Order: sequence, then C-alpha cells, then structure tokens
Amino acid sequence: MAAFSDESLYRNSMMFEGEVIEHLTSWLSVNPYKGCSLKCAYCFRANWYQSDKPFQLYSEEECLEALLKHKAFVPNITPISINNSSTDALLPQVRKSTFRFINMLDELGYSNPFILISKLALTKNDLSALENLHALRPIFFTSFSLLPKHIEPMPVSIRIKNLARLKSANIPAVLYFRPIVKDWNDSDEIIKKALQVGQDYCNAICIGGLRMSPEIRAELQKVGEKLDEFPDEFDQKKIDNAIENRILALHQKLGLDVPVFKHSSCAVSFITKQQNYNLLFKNPENNCLVTCPPSQQALCNKGIV
Repeated sequence: MAAFSDESLYRNSMMFEGEVIEHLTSWLSVNPYKGCSLKCAYCFRANWYQSDKPFQLYSEEECLEALLKHKAFVPNITPISINNSSTDALLPQVRKSTFRFINMLDELGYSNPFILISKLALTKNDLSALENLHALRPIFFTSFSLLPKHIEPMPVSIRIKNLARLKSANIPAVLYFRPIVKDWNDSDEIIKKALQVGQDYCNAICIGGLRMSPEIRAELQKVGEKLDEFPDEFDQKKIDNAIENRILALHQKLGLDVPVFKHSSCAVSFITKQQNYNLLFKNPENNCLVTCPPSQQALCNKGIV
C-alpha cells in the first residue's frame, strides 16, 4: 500500500500554486476560484498570491474533467476538497460554484469523502444540499483557534452555530485548533474552550502550529506581529512541545473523549473508518498522539509490518 501523499509534499514550499487540481498532503483540492477577502494575517495563501477579490479561474466542468483525469484520483476513495488552497468555499462570490461542483460530482455517483472547509456561515440551503447528497460523504472542517482579532478578524460565533447545525444533521465535522502560537492563543482558558467546543460538536480536533514564509511574515508584520523566532519553513506546522503537552493534559483533566490529532488525514481516516491513508502510523513518534482512539490505533496497527 502506497501513501496518498509523497513525503516531498511536506517539504515543498510551492505546494499551493493555484493549479486547477492541487495534490495536497491530505486530499486533492479542486480550485475553481482564487482570492479571499477574510484577511487572516497568518494565511498560507500569501505564499503564492495576494488578492482579496475572489475571481473564477476555471469552470466547474473544467474542474470536474481535471479531477477525473488526475493520476491521484481514485473513484470512491480519494478525499476531495474544494477551494482549499485558493479561497474560502463559502464566500458569497464562490458559494454557488462550490455547491454546483459538489452536486455535479454527487450526481455521477462518486462516494469519495468530500471535505468542505470554511469559517463562514452555512445557510439553510447549504445544509440541505449536504444532507441530500446521494453518494458523496461530506466532512466539514472549520478553524476555531480563538486568535486575536487583528490576526483573524472573522468572528467565531457563526462557526459554533455551523457546528451545532451540522451535528443535528449528522454531518461529520472537524475542528481546526491551529495555528497555536505562544501568547496568541495558548492560555489554558483558550485551550479549554477550544477542546470543549470540539467535544460538544465535533468528531475530531486537529492541532498544529504556524506555517512561515517571507510572504506570511510580511502579512503578519503589517498587523504588528514580528515572530522573529519562527524560521522561514513553510513546510512545517510543528506545535511547541510544551503547548502540545498542556493540550493533552487538559484534554485528560477535563475527561474528554473527542479525538485530538496532528494531521487532517488522521481525522478523515478516523471518520471514514480506515487506516491512515498517508501511512503516518509508520512514524508514530512524530505523528501520533495518545488521544488517538483505540479503534483507530487498531486499524493503523494492521498496516505496520
């Protein structure tokens, strides 16, 4: 069994180039649009473009054709996302295209996991569309990092509403508690709140640190954040060990059972009940946490030879 993502993807600082299909580390991202108006200062998209006006690069038909021809696409298996590396899939200018593509793929009968990532509100129509999919298996990811407003201006209250509605609809959801940066959002109070929201509404939590590149550094400096201690290592999202240990300790102290993972592929694998498709279990010291459920550990252990 080969890993979905070659290890070189983790080192490639130009992995987000705005291609119609981007082979990311955890899924294939379909990118019909480019440009985002949310103004998150830490956003990795600054590494390859700066635009706050979403515009369409490719039609949904072109995206579908490119996806089905992509060498990494396996029908009913490969995780798919949309506008992951180019914009927010639920921006007003983008939403119609997002759901048109989802429906086109669903109508063809593909049952791939489909990852929808957004910080914006799901409308009733959006939720209905996800509930009524016949084949695709939707998983909703949202950032809930409780960052200072000058770094992430978007309010988090709408994200809690999204998660509550998704839970009521039995649509799996994953909470991104990242980036976690010392003195931004590493207090025990913030950690407890993020963990509790994940416990109350989500199937899993993913934690991680901050990507850094000259472009991201420039955006952070515009809002008064220098972060000289972070090297320009775009491929790294490593979280400070002391912060990670506090997260795990608080998770245990609070008596929570929501899984906490380091990698998106771990969350997708857990939700879809399969061993990690990037074979991360072969390097448990760097990839696995004690909060990985025994059921998932058993699945992954079957792949260790």
